[in-house]
Amino acid sequence: MSRLSRARNHLASGLQFYASLPLGDRATPVRWAQRALGKLAAYVSATSAEETPSGDAKGSSRAASVATSQDATPLGDETLAAQVFGREGDLWTGRARRLLEERGVAFLYVDLDAASELRLPERLTAQTRRNEAPWIFLRGRHVGGFHELDEIERLGQLDAMLLPESERGKDPRGRTRIVIAGRD
Repeated sequence: MSRLSRARNHLASGLQFYASLPLGDRATPVRWAQRALGKLAAYVSATSAEETPSGDAKGSSRAASVATSQDATPLGDETLAAQVFGREGDLWTGRARRLLEERGVAFLYVDLDAASELRLPERLTAQTRRNEAPWIFLRGRHVGGFHELDEIERLGQLDAMLLPESERGKDPRGRTRIVIAGRD
């Protein structure tokens, strides 16, 4: 049995299990099924690329080099004050968006469940070494998820981090800058 067949069988058995649960316990199966289907689709595309005939080796390597060059470009944009990459139904994505909206920050929101953004979570994970939504960038620098954003806001550093690099420097209120250590 191939790896692809095993993955399909695993997904089918999981869906059958969740379908057998009482209605009250079905809150997470929809989210689970969406993630599982996304992983299966990524696995199928990766497996189909590996199983190309040897005659297509040049074409597949050309496609791989184009994909690699696109994956190498950083996702954080320094010209934008904030970027939020997340899922519409995710609790922490919603909280991050609400925090930025309450502070009056203009930000770009990218919905990872959109059909045009299917490969984006893989790129975000590869670039940030974080595999949970949301991914938050302030002036092109990945700061983490909601908890890190909330910590930055509570420490009073959000305004300073939203300024362009040329306007940064000493905090106009005379506060000491506190650096938050990464959680790698």
